[in-house]
Amino acid sequence: MNPTIDTLLNHTSIRNFADRPVGEEILNLLLEAGTRAPSAGNLQNYSLMVVDDRSILEKLGQESGAPFLAGAPLCIVALADHYRFKRLCEIYDAPFGFDTADAVFIGMWDAIVALHNISVAAESLDLGTCYVGYILETDNKSILGLPDHVFAAGMLAVGYPEAKPALRSRLPVGAVVHRNSYSIPTDDELRARYGEWMAKWDSFYERLSDEKKRHWRDELGVSNNAQYITKTVYTPERLKEWGRLVLRNIRGAGYHI
Repeated sequence: MNPTIDTLLNHTSIRNFADRPVGEEILNLLLEAGTRAPSAGNLQNYSLMVVDDRSILEKLGQESGAPFLAGAPLCIVALADHYRFKRLCEIYDAPFGFDTADAVFIGMWDAIVALHNISVAAESLDLGTCYVGYILETDNKSILGLPDHVFAAGMLAVGYPEAKPALRSRLPVGAVVHRNSYSIPTDDELRARYGEWMAKWDSFYERLSDEKKRHWRDELGVSNNAQYITKTVYTPERLKEWGRLVLRNIRGAGYHI
């Protein structure tokens, strides 16, 4: 099999890292791979911040709910960055309008595509990676010392894995792929496509004591995996609060959205 395809098809997220540094030569290769990613207008409206200071890693881990960051040798934060181009426009007396919703999304896409290049490159070199989405909600401006028109779009823990976990299941390809127009699934098709995912709760629930079963069923009102996710993990209240924090970060960086 093609090595790149093999790397993509065998991706696993690593949260336990060996006590082994990532060499500068390897790190520079990863960063160069990141900068070769496509970007809108080839403007590269992103920056890549390497964080290997243990105190900052610990703070990012605490703030983002990812304590395993403290055990990673480094993380790379992908920043949507229009500050650099804004400065260039000022130097050359050019108008700057990259402070809109469009600029926010384009900058995020540029940053995430670059970060994913790094992830694939890292795994091809036997490193392990893990995306940490909660960087979106943290006060990244103060933690990372960011100027206006810069905000965190994504974060990737990088290091040598302590052990490589088994592949996690994914939805069948037919559940996520459409051709030419959106195909509305029937209820039966949805049940079938999410069957393996829904069965995870059944397996977990069956192993519980009667007392814990009553706790989940009667006190929390959870009797399936969809309810578990929406009532205890991604609750409407939590999602609303996360949305508020993301908006705070974007507006705090000077974007009009």
